[in-house]
Amino acid sequence: METDNDEIEVQIKNGVIEIYEDLLRTVWAKIVPTLGTVTVVTIVQRAIDRTGKDHPVLNYLSTAENGLSFDLIREHLGDEERVELREAFKDLIANLFDILAKLTGNIIVQQLIKEVDGLELSPEDAR
Repeated sequence: METDNDEIEVQIKNGVIEIYEDLLRTVWAKIVPTLGTVTVVTIVQRAIDRTGKDHPVLNYLSTAENGLSFDLIREHLGDEERVELREAFKDLIANLFDILAKLTGNIIVQQLIKEVDGLELSPEDAR
């Protein structure tokens, strides 16, 4: 039986996932027209693989032609601490931007930073 604290913790973790899901969907939508779906799937999967070595929870993310699927990661919310979940996604974003910068120079990354800077990411949601 879940306590109120357990339920609150799951809601907070869901909030963390929602923030990064929005961010990653925005990044995906912005780079697909330039790089193409197959390339973006490959790049994002590479970032997941690289980051998943240190943060196994990310191995529950999957890529497909239409974007990332967060279904499995939501099913395993109880497995991770919220701080670890947040750190995992931060590292994933850093690895994704690093791969993009190496492949394209900083052109795409600079544009992405401008685009995602406008997203409303409330720090309270990520706690």
